[in-house]
Amino acid sequence: MCRWFPLRWHLVLRRDPHQLHRVHGLRLRRGSLIVAAIALAPPTAIAGALAVERPDRAGLSQICSRVALTDPRPLWVYSMAWSRDGSRLLVPDPMGGEVFVFNREGAVEQRLRRPGRGDLEFIRPGPIRPDRRGSFLQDGNLRVLTLDEDGEPIRAADFAGRLYPGSQEVRALFDWTVAGDSVYSFSDVLQPDGAWRSGWFRFTLGDASRLEPVREVAIDDPERQFYTLGSGHATAVAGRAYLLIMAPEPHILEVDGARQRRLRSFPDGFSRRPTIPRLRKVEEIPLVFAAIERTAMPVGLFEEASRLYVLTRRPGERGTVWELTGIDPAADRVVSRVRLPTAARHLVAAPGPQRWAFAEKSGIDQPGEQQVLGLLFVPTAWLAGTSGSTDPPPGCA
Repeated sequence: MCRWFPLRWHLVLRRDPHQLHRVHGLRLRRGSLIVAAIALAPPTAIAGALAVERPDRAGLSQICSRVALTDPRPLWVYSMAWSRDGSRLLVPDPMGGEVFVFNREGAVEQRLRRPGRGDLEFIRPGPIRPDRRGSFLQDGNLRVLTLDEDGEPIRAADFAGRLYPGSQEVRALFDWTVAGDSVYSFSDVLQPDGAWRSGWFRFTLGDASRLEPVREVAIDDPERQFYTLGSGHATAVAGRAYLLIMAPEPHILEVDGARQRRLRSFPDGFSRRPTIPRLRKVEEIPLVFAAIERTAMPVGLFEEASRLYVLTRRPGERGTVWELTGIDPAADRVVSRVRLPTAARHLVAAPGPQRWAFAEKSGIDQPGEQQVLGLLFVPTAWLAGTSGSTDPPPGCA
């Protein structure tokens, strides 16, 4: 049983286990419950880059640049992914029901809409995860679409109603990644007797018979809420899954089938999990996110060129201090740490082969209201510490 709240950012309240969960929302007309139509016209204007001179395409990977988005733009962003060649940035907008496709300069090239109910169509495109074969896009609560290089759906896996050993049912994909043919997801699992299990589980895209617990988390454990607020805590390297575990001592867990290994490496200064308010009702969303803005904490785990990156935030004198710490998982050591050229209140990251993209977002003053202010592009080589210089690239000062 679900109760839907008519907000720009949708939440669902499950009566059992009485917890608020994040799901992917619908765009609603302001002050109304009517779903708004989406105009397919291109954006009217996008602001220029920070760099003094506009570079050619080859030079984009060597500078920082920022574009301020104007309408039409995504209404809600909490996940992005570059195409494999780094030429297109795919930005799902669950409230608008479409996927924005940006080019390397930050201009909208396309807006993908598949509003039907067919296997290869989507209604509420949510988290997107990059893959060397393309990418994976979550639609709604329990569907995962495989996208080709152009962002077009080519396959679909629907986990709704699938029965696993012992007649268990996966009821949500809150935070997930794909490693090989396996899905590692933080999920709620319904038992035949009506009881719930919560935690990280492994199952496969094509086989409905396997469901293996990786790390169970009590339904009322404070750790659980961190995985349901929209940030990505899971990624994959060479078929292995890596999970950013928000235990009392946050750490990275490597999972390779039945084998697990806790990495020793982690960003300095983030060895203790912060305390944030429990999200019990919709009206408390601004309170929870305001508390996050005052907190030092790891907020995301990413992979680029077989290296792990932990995104961290902490309050500073002039806004949020964002840092990206690179970790070599094979050697289990920190290999880079860079302060990002942004003080945004909230940030969404997408690693790419030439540049990382960051969506800069405002705070949440009202439930469901959060602006996507712009896109920041930062050279991958500088973030990885392989650019040959410790000085920030042009535009990053």
